[in-house]
Amino acid sequence: MTIHDLRHTAASLMVKSGANVKAIQRRLGHTLAAMTLDVYADLFNDDLDSVGGGGGR
Repeated sequence: MTIHDLRHTAASLMVKSGANVKAIQRRLGHTLAAMTLDVYADLFNDDLDSVGGGGGR
């Protein structure tokens, strides 16, 4: 296991616990939330299924 593996695990646990992107950004020390999303976007995929699919009009 590498430091990168531990960092990805920590990010994954934060996403699964419901932390918002800005909180994760600060915890990981990223300058921009966009960087956090670029690196860890795969962790947020489950959330995308619940957004916008609520039946609308």
